[in-house]
Amino acid sequence: MNFLQRIRCFFTARFAAGERAEQIFKKLCKEGGYVIEEISQDKESYEQYAVATDYAKRGDYLFVKTNVEVDVKCLTKYGRRGYQCLSWDQIKRHKKMESFANRQVIFAIFERRGRRVIEESLRMVPLEELLEVRKRKPGVFYDEEKKILKIPVDTMYPGFELLKRLEAQRKQAISSVPEKSRAHDISL
Repeated sequence: MNFLQRIRCFFTARFAAGERAEQIFKKLCKEGGYVIEEISQDKESYEQYAVATDYAKRGDYLFVKTNVEVDVKCLTKYGRRGYQCLSWDQIKRHKKMESFANRQVIFAIFERRGRRVIEESLRMVPLEELLEVRKRKPGVFYDEEKKILKIPVDTMYPGFELLKRLEAQRKQAISSVPEKSRAHDISL
């Protein structure tokens, strides 16, 4: 974390909670046996992608086993039903990166209360379930005035449930390929 980021975290609850959410996410991944790689967010790395992708948004981590990019968020929960909001612009920018990298993007969302992160609140939602109206779960809706997507907490996958499903799908896809197709002749 550079000096400017430290200052933001010190003075702004939202940034402090976001930084803490990333630390908690890494800890939970390690405890769950999930191998992740941090995606560089430095200026030089971003500029390389910005030009090639028309300013796409990169995730924070890559789940190595499933090749899924994840963006960790720490968001306030609103309303009686409990929903969290994502900027439509951010969703569109993640879609650009998903298309460019040919890699699925998911959001890992924690609940924020002031500077505090509710560790057991982790939920995940795939980008593809947010883009098209016909793929959205009931209750997820776009607020035209604020240009945000409101996502009820109960429509997201709890903890690492989504990742477990993606791993199972990947395993099923690999096992359905005939053994001869998977074998590589490496004789010289």
